[in-house]
Amino acid sequence: IILGHHQHILKGIQVDGDTATACTYFALLKDVDSDPSLDFYGRYLDDLVRGPDSRWRIARRVTEGESRR
Repeated sequence: IILGHHQHILKGIQVDGDTATACTYFALLKDVDSDPSLDFYGRYLDDLVRGPDSRWRIARRVTEGESRR
């Protein structure tokens, strides 16, 4: 049985009025035969916009994978 666990770490957000950019690193950990290991990691580069309801939404996301086991 292979189980996956995700970890996300927000590096930073730069806000400019009603737009923002964010960088979030992620890691996918898998448990194979009771041996946890790093399977895949990378980062998301997001462009965000604030809507008329004042909630932030992702307008564009780029996913950059760094490694794959």
